[in-house]
Amino acid sequence: MFSPAKIEELMTGGSWRFDGFTSFGGTLRRGGPGWYEAAGCWDMLETQLMRDWIAKTHEDYGGAGSRPYFWWLDGNHRRERTDGGGCHPHDCPKRNAEVARREALYPNSKGNYTRLFWGLPACWIPGFDVRTAVYESHTEYINRKGLWLDGEEALYHEQQRRIAEEQRRKEEADRKIRHEDQP
Repeated sequence: MFSPAKIEELMTGGSWRFDGFTSFGGTLRRGGPGWYEAAGCWDMLETQLMRDWIAKTHEDYGGAGSRPYFWWLDGNHRRERTDGGGCHPHDCPKRNAEVARREALYPNSKGNYTRLFWGLPACWIPGFDVRTAVYESHTEYINRKGLWLDGEEALYHEQQRRIAEEQRRKEEADRKIRHEDQP
């Protein structure tokens, strides 16, 4: 029913064409061209796509403790700053005043300055936003909001244990190689 390219776009945001449009016919901005078809596809397949996503390891993308691309677009999932450097850009009164000024000058820009991308601010305003700000991870967000799916948290910890064990084995093999190379 839906092409592999469309499924890939829902999962990773990938498969963009050179003209900036997706195979849904738009840029997947809420209410824009392509949004309604993508949202319909997501509504039909969300349970299965979430199951597939969570079962993946973190080698490519996905895995327990993270969420697919369209999940972040479909809801108002906002990851919070964790660096102690001030408020989230969307909560700063001076920035919000600047957003209102810009949207009054350029009505077509309405919503652009408050969009989120993977739960992070999608638009930075020089002089108002700190590009080096640190935000909570997918897993921290899911944990803070209590959004773990059935069995997901246990699977996350098992995936992390396997990843750490594989990393330890690689580092041990590298140490052996370096030791053998020394005279």
